[in-house]
Amino acid sequence: MKQLCISAWIVSMMFLSVGQTFAKGDKKDSQVQATTEKAGATKTKTESAKTETKAKTQSATKAAETETTHVEYAFDLSQSKLYWEGSKVIGGAHNGHVNLKEGHLVWGASGPLSAHVVVDMQTIVNLDLKSDEKKKDLVGHLKDEDFFYVSKFPTSTLKAESFKQKSGSTYEVTGNMTIRGITKPVAYVAELTQSGEMVKGKGAFTIDRTEFNVKYNSKRFFPDIGDKIIKDEVKLSFEFVAAASKKVSHKSSTPKVEIASQE
Repeated sequence: MKQLCISAWIVSMMFLSVGQTFAKGDKKDSQVQATTEKAGATKTKTESAKTETKAKTQSATKAAETETTHVEYAFDLSQSKLYWEGSKVIGGAHNGHVNLKEGHLVWGASGPLSAHVVVDMQTIVNLDLKSDEKKKDLVGHLKDEDFFYVSKFPTSTLKAESFKQKSGSTYEVTGNMTIRGITKPVAYVAELTQSGEMVKGKGAFTIDRTEFNVKYNSKRFFPDIGDKIIKDEVKLSFEFVAAASKKVSHKSSTPKVEIASQE
């Protein structure tokens, strides 16, 4: 009888243990299912966010790449010139002009966007000397290797790449100038007016000729030549008249917005 009771007790304990095991298993399965459902919801949310982010990025990129049509104005070469003035440290200065070979300016809805001018260095003219012979001598010297080495570098260029409106028709312009194959940044103030099919402009700035390898009689390189020293600074000014020539496509100035995707 005692053995029977012990056996019954052992069987009951076995059933109890099995029941607890199943209970734990059910609880574990429930936890796993809950974790799986939570992970699935998180994944769905993440994928939804990625889809929304991708749509926003595509929309922003598309907006940034929008092109607009602007007008290109071609310079009237008969009414457009670059003027120059150089002087000695002690007494005397010379001035003149140079013709343009070509010039273009792009104008948009908000104002000027860019400009490119090619200067014909073969056309250097002196305006202050009275003697034709002296004019010829000076211009010949300006064209040789001491100065602008025109036989090797027949053109110079002036590019305007940024226009910041100060007031009305006054703009702060930045860009670069190339002389003797050397390019340096320039900045100046210009007056630009646009009316219908025409644009008129003028401006002035100063360059250091030695930056363009024009070192003749520069005090910096020849300090002991006395009153023969020629100033490094050369004053330049320009005026132009341009007429609308064609419409061009130009990238929108709207900054490109990139929205990082969330992996």
